Amino acid sequence: TPVFTIVIGAIVYKQRLFWNHYAGVLIGFTGAILLASSGEEISNLLNINSWALAVLVATICYAVNIHLIKYWLSEIKPLAISSLTVTFAGLPGLAGLLLFTDFTHKISSITTLESGVGKSLMAILVLGTFSTAIALIFFNKLIKKTSAVFASSVTYLIPVFAIAWAIVDGEALTAVHFMGLVAVLGGIFLINIKK
Repeated sequence: TPVFTIVIGAIVYKQRLFWNHYAGVLIGFTGAILLASSGEEISNLLNINSWALAVLVATICYAVNIHLIKYWLSEIKPLAISSLTVTFAGLPGLAGLLLFTDFTHKISSITTLESGVGKSLMAILVLGTFSTAIALIFFNKLIKKTSAVFASSVTYLIPVFAIAWAIVDGEALTAVHFMGLVAVLGGIFLINIKK
């Protein structure tokens, strides 16, 4: 996201960037590649999880979003932006859920929240509320109060939390993943050096 935020900012919005922005983005991006790699050694670095390409497209969308909020929606409150975003994204998702899955059948079979379906539903509600809705409000507020590059740099923390959850879940992590984690944190530090 920071890479595309810088590219869009420099080309479309003629933003002035400094050496630390470029260096921080490059180091952080390298860290993100290391975190996405599925190899156990540096020689397997190009063995990237193919789903990471979908994430690449999402990062372009995030970068466009950051600039739209920063330069075109600056007068609108973060809560209003977040509410509209979640609503407009949720409507097609809800339609797909109700029309193309057996969700209604599964939800009608819940006898207790301790059942497998009940636990899954609770997990979805918690993730949707905290990891999407509330986080989006804070992110939109951050965009308005800081630079687009700084706001985008916090997205480098997503892989950091993914690593933490991987440890909790017992997934196999390698030295390459931890090198990526250090690079991500180093990139964020460089981006945020005050001029």
